[in-house]
Amino acid sequence: MVGVIPLLACLPAAPPPRTPHAHPPIPGNPYPLHNLQDLWPNSFAGLVRVYNHKAVDCLLVHHDEEATKRDRLVAAVAAARAQAKAQGCEGGADSKAGEPDAGRAAAEGGKKWWHCGAWRRTAAAAAARLAAAEARLAAQEQNVVQLEAEIEGARQAALKQPLGSAFIALFRCETGGVH
Repeated sequence: MVGVIPLLACLPAAPPPRTPHAHPPIPGNPYPLHNLQDLWPNSFAGLVRVYNHKAVDCLLVHHDEEATKRDRLVAAVAAARAQAKAQGCEGGADSKAGEPDAGRAAAEGGKKWWHCGAWRRTAAAAAARLAAAEARLAAQEQNVVQLEAEIEGARQAALKQPLGSAFIALFRCETGGVH
C-alpha cells in the first residue's frame, strides 16, 4: 500500500489533561465554577459577585452636586478676593473690614486716601463679601466631607450584603473560546 497514510497519524494529538477546578470555588456559590470552565475552557476568566449599591449611587449623585456647588463657591471666593484686593484691602476672615492694603498706600506715595468715607464703605463691603463667600465655602466643604464619609459607610454596608447567587461571568474574549 504505497501512498496510503494511516488515518491515526493525521489526527491531532490529544490536548493535555486539565485540572477539574482551575479556579477556586466562591463561598456561597451553589453553582460549581468548573462547569463554566468546562463549557468555555479557553475564554472563561472568572465570576464577580453582584451587590446592591443603589444607596451608594444616590449618595454619589448627591456628592457630585455638592462638589459642583463647592467648586462654584471657590470661584466666587477668588472673585471676591480679587475685588477686595482691587479695593485696596486684603480681606478674608482674618482681616478687618475696610482695612487698606499697605502696598497700595505705599504706591500712592503714602497718602491717606483711604480716609475717604466712600472708599471705606466700598472696601468694607468688598471685605464683607469676601468673608461671607469664605464662610459659605467652608460650610460647603464640610457638606462634601460629610457626604464622603456617608458614601464610605454605604459602600461597606453594600459589600456586606451580596445579592444571593447573582454573579457576572467574565470572559477573555467575546467569541466564547473560538479563536
